[in-house]
Amino acid sequence: MQAHNQEKRMEVIRLYTQEGQPMSKISTELNISYTSVREWIKRYKNKGVIGLVPSYKMNQRPTIYSKEIIEAAVTYKKTHPDWGAPFILIKLKDDFPDLPRPKARWLQQIFKKRGLQAKRNKIPQASNKWAKHVFDRVQVDAKEKMKTMDGQDCCYLNFVDEFSGSELDAFLFPLCSSLSGAP
Repeated sequence: MQAHNQEKRMEVIRLYTQEGQPMSKISTELNISYTSVREWIKRYKNKGVIGLVPSYKMNQRPTIYSKEIIEAAVTYKKTHPDWGAPFILIKLKDDFPDLPRPKARWLQQIFKKRGLQAKRNKIPQASNKWAKHVFDRVQVDAKEKMKTMDGQDCCYLNFVDEFSGSELDAFLFPLCSSLSGAP
């Protein structure tokens, strides 16, 4: 992504206001995304030239967290490697109620830099024990929070043979009297 200077922004405004060019043509002619052109014109209409000054959130100074909080989080992770960053943040909130706390993703990056975050495989290892014959293995699939045609809440349970892919049976819970065959 290319940052656009103030001159380019003013050129967009000139083409739009003085020459009456449509935003799509300006976008194509100046090789600027249509979204940027539209946003600049909108900000110009609302605030004038001052609205064209960039206000990137990236340029804001990040919050500095106390070393005490970071070290406490690292200590928790070292002593409890199975604890995740969100749970550690709950513990930090109890320990340091008045101090700003980082986001879970930020903590995960700290843990990774310090070698405390376990590496995860991107693709789970599949079992090589696929069904070799019909009825060797049956897959069960449940769907919850569904509604029947008459608006009743229900769950759906489906049984499929893994080898053939054939649907063996399906049930709807709770059974309505019309579905169970009762009068």
